[in-house]
Amino acid sequence: MQKLLKNNKGFTLVEVIVVAVIVLVLAAVAIPLYNGYIQDSRRNTASNIAGTLASGFGACIQSDNCDDATLITAATVTAASDGNTLMLGGNQITIPANYHATLVTATNSVHVCHGAPDTNPGNGTTGVCSIAYVYTN
Repeated sequence: MQKLLKNNKGFTLVEVIVVAVIVLVLAAVAIPLYNGYIQDSRRNTASNIAGTLASGFGACIQSDNCDDATLITAATVTAASDGNTLMLGGNQITIPANYHATLVTATNSVHVCHGAPDTNPGNGTTGVCSIAYVYTN
């Protein structure tokens, strides 16, 4: 009897398989949740940037501090790897890396996307995007 107890070391194959299955099930649940959290974070960041830019453009238009050249220059902003800073009506707005902002003057809206720039704003097919509307009088 003592000889059997001394040679009982390690795990059986069934125990290892059960643990592996449990780990795989947990990973199958956790990875999609994590990806969803990442998308939500990017969407919230894009929304915040779009709102800030829309407010900046609106204030710029209302105070007549912006000429057409300023709006055209700011119409398409592509963030550099270290972020891009934009001055609107005396306010400094920083766009994080990998975010792209487009001012669509036809609809008075700002489109901000994470990833590739939105070449057709409003189509909702490029990256994680958010739209904010510029207040005009």
